[in-house]
Amino acid sequence: DANPDSEDIFERFVAWCRDHPGEFFENSKEMHITVKISGMFSRRIIPIKRSAMERYTLAKYFPLSWCRTQPLWGVFATGPFQVRPAGIPEASNVRANECPYAPLH
Repeated sequence: DANPDSEDIFERFVAWCRDHPGEFFENSKEMHITVKISGMFSRRIIPIKRSAMERYTLAKYFPLSWCRTQPLWGVFATGPFQVRPAGIPEASNVRANECPYAPLH
């Protein structure tokens, strides 16, 4: 378990990220990026893909069926185009966020 009082800056970085999700290491963007990149380069910090971590969470999903009331538009350099028209049934899967990474998330 990473110790926030460790003399090892990489251990402190991991502890900070765990204890202060969404914040820069020691409130410094430059320090955060420097420690992260040097930790990855030296193989002292190993990032884990979100998709791999999600296998370990107790994620809960609930389906939501709804009807589109307005058309969905997309835009390319050539101009706008209609992706889906109004009046068609839609379905969404909403995931409950049990572990927010920032206040009010």
